[in-house]
This record gives sequence, structure tokens and C-alpha cells, in this order.
Amino acid sequence: MSYSVSAAQLWSRKLAMQAEDMQLSQKNTNSRILNVLGDMKALQETTNQNIDQNFNSVTQNHNQVSSYMFQTLNNFQTFLQKIMEEQQKNSLHMETMEKDIVDLKAQLGTIQREQENGFKTLEKHMKESMTMMKQVTTKEQKRKTTTQLKPVHTNQTSAAKRNATSMRKRVLALDFLAEDDY
Repeated sequence: MSYSVSAAQLWSRKLAMQAEDMQLSQKNTNSRILNVLGDMKALQETTNQNIDQNFNSVTQNHNQVSSYMFQTLNNFQTFLQKIMEEQQKNSLHMETMEKDIVDLKAQLGTIQREQENGFKTLEKHMKESMTMMKQVTTKEQKRKTTTQLKPVHTNQTSAAKRNATSMRKRVLALDFLAEDDY
């Protein structure tokens, strides 16, 4: 039995050593697993921080883009409103101008008719004036011939002075009538 006790002791020592090796191996494995888990946890935390930072950055960028788009749309809407107001003003201005043009054409037509009537009246008065001038000239020539035949007195009497004065007045009156279209 001593052999079997010794073999049993050896066997038990072997088993104890194997158990110790297994415990060390288990400890090493557990330690490596804990290290890997620690690394994984650190990586997870870093990843979560990066995700949070990226999410915050994306959110901030989205907010900036949204704000910019909103501002751009407001500016565009304001610009379109100004364009519409200017178009309405221009349309009203064009309507006013068209009305003014129609009024001016009517006034021009009236002025042209009045001018034509004035020219016709002027032409009529000119013909009448020319006729009167011819008559006056004819009468004047007749008077000159009769006065030229009379002897000239060196000492004029008051009657002759009156005749000369009345003749001048008649000539002035005829000239006045010829000039003023009466």
C-alpha cells in the first residue's frame, strides 16, 4: 500500500498542481477578460462621448442651417413683397400715364382744331384787311391826285390845317384797323 499511498499522494499532488495551474490560468483568463472588458468599457465611453459630440455638432449645424434657411426664406419673401409692391406702383403709374396720354391727345386735337379755326379766321381777316387796304389805297390815290392838282398855298388857313389833321387821323385809323383785325 505504500505504493498506492505514494501514488495516491502523487496523484493528489498532481491534481493539486493541476488545480493550482487551472486557478492561475482561470485568474489570468479572468484578468485578461477584465482587461478586455475595461478596454471595451473605455472604448464604449469614448465612443459614447464621440457620438454625443457628433450628435451635438450635427444638432448645432442643423439649427444653424435651419436658422439660415428661415432667414433666407424671410428675406426672399420680403424681396418678393417689394417686387410685387413695385409692380403695383409701376402698373398704377402706367395707367396714369396712359390716361394722361389720352388726355394730352384730346387736348392736342382740340388745340389743333382751334389752331385750324384760328388760321381760317386769320386768313379771312387777312383777305378782308387786304380788300380794305386796296380800297383805302385806291381812295388815297384818288385823293392824292385831286390834292396834287390843287395849287399849294404858302399861307395855310385854319381849314386847310384841319383837313390835314383829319386826313392824318383817318390814315392812322385805317392803319390801326389794318393791324388789329377788326
